[in-house]
Amino acid sequence: MVCLEFEAFLLIQSNGQVGRSMAYAETILEELVLLQSSCPTFRQLFESQQTTQSFIQAFRSFVEPFASASEISQNHIRICEKLMHFGLTLSLDHAVVGPQKHEVCLLHPRFVQA
Repeated sequence: MVCLEFEAFLLIQSNGQVGRSMAYAETILEELVLLQSSCPTFRQLFESQQTTQSFIQAFRSFVEPFASASEISQNHIRICEKLMHFGLTLSLDHAVVGPQKHEVCLLHPRFVQA
């Protein structure tokens, strides 16, 4: 965790406000992945199809604008990679139902080689 905080601090220093927002987003997503892998009660949240569907809709709304973008920043690519990592951990979990596992697996931005 200290390493993540240090990396976030360096990003804040180099990029100002935008960097700070991206650093916070990356740290939060990394923590969600850790929670998913280590905390059974957190995984239980996704037994609710509504919770999983909310994630799917949020991820979709984040990546759809990139399909028509001419250029995508490295910060956005890193955020998408972390979202995809979290989504894949969800799709492997037994708490998520079959059709939603499939839907999560299909979520990926157009700029990422599938």
